[in-house]
Parts: sequence; C-alpha cells; structure tokens
Amino acid sequence: MSTYDNAKAMRELRKRRKQKGLCTRCGKPVKHGNVQCNLCREYSKTYALLHPKEKVIIRSLKSWDIKNTKLYNILMDKKISIPQLAEMVGVSSRSVDRWVFEGSIPKIENREKVNAHLGIEIFEVE
Repeated sequence: MSTYDNAKAMRELRKRRKQKGLCTRCGKPVKHGNVQCNLCREYSKTYALLHPKEKVIIRSLKSWDIKNTKLYNILMDKKISIPQLAEMVGVSSRSVDRWVFEGSIPKIENREKVNAHLGIEIFEVE
C-alpha cells in the first residue's frame, strides 16, 4: 500500500467520523459540531507549538526578467520569500515584486527598512 493510499484511507475515515459526529482523530463522540474532542484539540495545539512547520518556498525564475539582481540574490541566499520581506517592511508583496522584477524604487522609509532588515545596503538612501 503506497503513502497515497494510506492518506486517502485516512481522509475517508475522518470524513465518515465527521458525518457520525465522532472525533476525527480518536473516534470519541463530540459535542457542539466540533470535529475533534477537547483532548485531541489540546494535543493538536500543543503539538503544533512544539513542532512548527518550516515553510520556506523559494521558486527559481525561468522566464521573468529580474531588474534588481542584488535584492533577488540576497533574498535567495537568506531564504527569504517576497511575502516574508513584504511583511517585514510593512508593504504589500506586490510592491516587493515591483522592486525585484520591475526595477521600481521604494520610498525612502521603505528603503531604510529593507536595508535594516537585510543588514546590507541594497537601496541607496538619499
């Protein structure tokens, strides 16, 4: 049995348990329309805190032109995604896209924030 078959079987089991009003994890009866009993819900929260998922998705570009190669290379080296940098600076990810791929220059405040967060002068601050 492959991993796919196991995953599919577990999805079906959770679906049947949910329809019957049982905990999707342990099979005990649940109240108030929940899908997990209190014990399983607490376990899931604790497990999520103890084992955070490391989600770093870095895509290599194939067809787009990179106008700001310095910024792009630093993001790749530090394994920072465009949405992560946007969150650090406090702008939209579309703005950071424009800085990297369209060569637009951010406002002075945002230039300072980018330089401070990355620890290197990418944009010259006037």
